[in-house]
Amino acid sequence: MAKNVNIVVETVVPLSAQQAQTVKTLLKKSFGTESYTTELNPEILGGVRIRGGSTLYDASLHGKLEQLRTA
Repeated sequence: MAKNVNIVVETVVPLSAQQAQTVKTLLKKSFGTESYTTELNPEILGGVRIRGGSTLYDASLHGKLEQLRTA
């Protein structure tokens, strides 16, 4: 994926320093960059949702509940 992709990390609460470092490591492997912006989104209920370009990684509680609802 291109390095100029805007990456948004959504969480319910701000990331701790350790969580932020883990996110940077994962973004470097997946997107080739450690740069991202954060958005607090209480609608995801918990976990994290990462958007970069047309890619969405949804490890949120809301996403998991939606998977169960539609299964």
